[in-house]
Amino acid sequence: MITLAPRPCGVNGQRPYFAKVSRDDIRDPDLTANEVRLLAVLDSYCGSRDHCWVGDTRLGVDLGVSRSTVQRLLKGLR
Repeated sequence: MITLAPRPCGVNGQRPYFAKVSRDDIRDPDLTANEVRLLAVLDSYCGSRDHCWVGDTRLGVDLGVSRSTVQRLLKGLR
């Protein structure tokens, strides 16, 4: 079993992590609150790149949800 702790903000004097979610995504009635949160977490990893390599387990820890929930949320965003 892998145990991952949430990433703390402002570790070792570094600036906290921030993420951007577009207003259109926030207002989109077809997106759930957790899908919008997932978009924010993905942005915190990807930044200005159009892709990033972060695992479902890590995303689940950051969101406080299970790996299977992350997979369901990602499927909903497609």
